[in-house]
Amino acid sequence: MTGLYFLFVVGLWAWISLKLAVKITRKLSSSEDGGFMILFFFLILMAVPVSDEIVGGYQFRALCSEHAVFHFGVRNPEGRLAKFIALSSDVELPHKMIPISVSSIEYHDVATGERIVFFKRYRAEGGALIRLLGISESNSPLVLSSSCSPEDERHETVSRTFKFNVLN
Repeated sequence: MTGLYFLFVVGLWAWISLKLAVKITRKLSSSEDGGFMILFFFLILMAVPVSDEIVGGYQFRALCSEHAVFHFGVRNPEGRLAKFIALSSDVELPHKMIPISVSSIEYHDVATGERIVFFKRYRAEGGALIRLLGISESNSPLVLSSSCSPEDERHETVSRTFKFNVLN
């Protein structure tokens, strides 16, 4: 049922966008380039409901490429015994077009307390349209992935890759 509701909303918006594109084109253009102008305005209008997700997607991908990678706190993590620490955050990052929250994942040396390896995990929610429609329990975005973190962040993989042992 949710899928039908979504298809109805998209179809309705496509119909409205087409009607508006035709009206705008008739007011602005000559008849020889009318087809191209209708298509141009139609595509622009179709993107309007998800424009916040489009802009937010660029912000989200920039955060992911810069921070959702492994960082080292020590030069040589080999052979150390580490404790896993997840620092969750339900606080949204400021100045973003869509809600984006961040969690920090850290591995600390049990003996010294030093941070061995750490990375950020980001989670994006959908824009105004998806929240308004209420068709997604998690408010997942329509036009981008909802989370990012290093490629394989499982304990076994991290500890094997960086050659340390995990206590918990």
